[in-house]
Amino acid sequence: MDTVDPLHEPGVTEQDDDSIDSIPVMDGFEATRRIRLWEAEHGLARTPIIAITANAAEVDRDYCLNIGMDGYVAKPLTIKAITRILQQHVADPALRASG
Repeated sequence: MDTVDPLHEPGVTEQDDDSIDSIPVMDGFEATRRIRLWEAEHGLARTPIIAITANAAEVDRDYCLNIGMDGYVAKPLTIKAITRILQQHVADPALRASG
């Protein structure tokens, strides 16, 4: 996996916590593909993946869903939108009943 050194990237400053040596270079689309592949290879239950994006066009929503994301919320976020999408995808009955 490609990584970047956060201390040598433009705009990144040294922090007190030196525990972060590198940051993976991967967007949400690639992360979703890899998670879905991992789940399939290991017979795991599907983990809900929700896109939170500034891209509000229907084509963007369709792309997210087609690559394996379960939901899509466009920015700016509202409590109502977050609650609705979580109620659809989280197995906690208390959360589903709170809507």
